[in-house]
Amino acid sequence: MPGFRAKESSPVFIGGTGRSGTTVLGDLLNEHSQVRTSNPTEIKFLANRGGFLDVVFGSMSSQIENREKISIFHYRTYRQRVQQDLLHRRQRFDEFNNKIWERWWEIDGPAPHGPGLHAGIEKKDLQRILSEYSHSIKKRPLKHARKFMRSFLLLQKNHKEEKYWAETTPMNISYSHRLAKLFPEAKFIVIRRDPRDVIASLLTKDWGPNTPLEGIEWIEARLRSDNDALRAVEPNKVLIIHLENLVTS
Repeated sequence: MPGFRAKESSPVFIGGTGRSGTTVLGDLLNEHSQVRTSNPTEIKFLANRGGFLDVVFGSMSSQIENREKISIFHYRTYRQRVQQDLLHRRQRFDEFNNKIWERWWEIDGPAPHGPGLHAGIEKKDLQRILSEYSHSIKKRPLKHARKFMRSFLLLQKNHKEEKYWAETTPMNISYSHRLAKLFPEAKFIVIRRDPRDVIASLLTKDWGPNTPLEGIEWIEARLRSDNDALRAVEPNKVLIIHLENLVTS
């Protein structure tokens, strides 16, 4: 598949377990003249449950990608699956579109949770490209998904034709196998932090585990999910960084 044109930025997806330093790394990369970190640094709508990748590929639990293919010679069965897939994709898009405006457009919270997509793109522009994608959803979903994301990157307010565009949603690594399909030229940075520090940080939040034992189970599940997804990504496109190595005395 052809990549982005020269004036477009190639994605760099930063992720990890959460509370591992993704935002810090995104801010550091943003200081480089060839890197533009997304505004907001976590756009959230791409690699989160019910996000755009779930619209394109199905939910992570649906196993759509791994099911047995049907030959076009079994035309009736093949057509039934195509129609069913289209119906489900339309339903997923409608749910995703609602989340854009109800959950991700404006977020009342500090970085990286806020301020929401409105900080980086005009509402009319986002409405337009969502409408264009909705009308093209019937055929070649991957092609039109790429077109939607190319448009989103170019329409971000701080776009100055930098070589790289960095995005810091922690779940990027758990979704890396799908992001690599959507962006064949994408690179991935996995940031790791001492699990004890991650768990200690998580316990201060109202959305994570409530006890150290729950924290261990939570971080184990995330690490396994990350490693499983990364198996589908070319090793030369993955860089692993430890947060502690970024700290100088």
